[in-house]
Amino acid sequence: MTTRLFLAGLLASYSLCAADIASPQVIAPDAKTGIARAVVIDGQNLAHTTQILPLNPKGEIIGKGNAAHQLEVVLGVLGTALQAGGSDLHQVVKINVYAADDATVAATKTFFASFFRGLVKPAVTFVVGKLSHPDALVAMDAVAVSVHLPSQADVRRVHAKKLSGDEAFAEVAVLPPGGVIYISGQAIKGAIPEATAKTLEQLEATLKFLKLEKKDVVSAKAFLQSVTEAASARKEFATFFQGELVPPLSFVDWTSGKDLPIEIEMVVAAKGTGADVKEPVSYMCPPFMTGSPVYSKVTRVNHGKLIYVSGVYGTSTNNAEAEVNESFAALKDVLQKADSDLNHLVKATYYVSNPQAATKLNDLRPKYYDPKTPPAASKAPVKSVGVPGKWITFDMIAVPAK
Repeated sequence: MTTRLFLAGLLASYSLCAADIASPQVIAPDAKTGIARAVVIDGQNLAHTTQILPLNPKGEIIGKGNAAHQLEVVLGVLGTALQAGGSDLHQVVKINVYAADDATVAATKTFFASFFRGLVKPAVTFVVGKLSHPDALVAMDAVAVSVHLPSQADVRRVHAKKLSGDEAFAEVAVLPPGGVIYISGQAIKGAIPEATAKTLEQLEATLKFLKLEKKDVVSAKAFLQSVTEAASARKEFATFFQGELVPPLSFVDWTSGKDLPIEIEMVVAAKGTGADVKEPVSYMCPPFMTGSPVYSKVTRVNHGKLIYVSGVYGTSTNNAEAEVNESFAALKDVLQKADSDLNHLVKATYYVSNPQAATKLNDLRPKYYDPKTPPAASKAPVKSVGVPGKWITFDMIAVPAK
């Protein structure tokens, strides 16, 4: 089967009734890449998938050495996972792509250009590094609008048996209306099993501070040193969430070089805990943590729209200070187009592939952020940010300024 026929069939297989879902606002869609600079959604339920690799239900690689084949497999499985969450590939608003090398990033953009040919295109962020399966060239997770009824107040996690034999883990979870919480990456020293368990305990303390529970967690992302140890971390997640499905998980190969083997961030349903707050966003710090002027330990979106921004880059190469400044300039530009600004960011992930870029980001963030309203954030040293010559990219979520 040709790629074109495969894509046409895939779109037909995962089509929901268009009348069930309101169209998002798409900012600057690019037909050459199939990617939008940003996507704005308003009040819908959101399906969050686990990280999808090109594996069969037994965990065996499909399309070894063939990036094009693996892309087809991953997108097909992603569509099946979304269908289990009351969504489909037409409703995707954000995709995170984890690639083994820069060439796979380029191949993914070509693939997306063939697939997302309509007016609605997703925001996309790329990061390059090792994947949890040694023969995987690409993996993805996604956020998409779901048709599940707004009256459903609790997070709905779903295990799709035809996708995975591991019955303890959910392939998709649906965030209901009532707000969303972003918890910045947390980390505790130790070997991976111990560090994972203790970090999850600390995250549970954060949930209690928020008057929420484990069952309210929608998804988690773990920055892991090395990502080949993902199986060990997954065991600790299964223990932590024993008695319920483990929420969708994604793993990023972390090259920090520090004695912190894992850092974990979470997306959590707010369940109306900020419904009486006038401001669209609450910026918070649990009492057992120390606050920072450049990132919040927790942000809670109380109401209103969400803006998913594609990974932004500077225009310079091999110049850390210029890249960071230019990345902020690009971010300000796309936020303005979405009726937002730097004071209304709610989540940031900074991927850096050079120590100079990491240092300059630390030096320059105070220039751009109001210390009262910095986003929840994680900073991840990685192999590459997907564009040759670039050392940093920003992955952002925001809300409108009005």
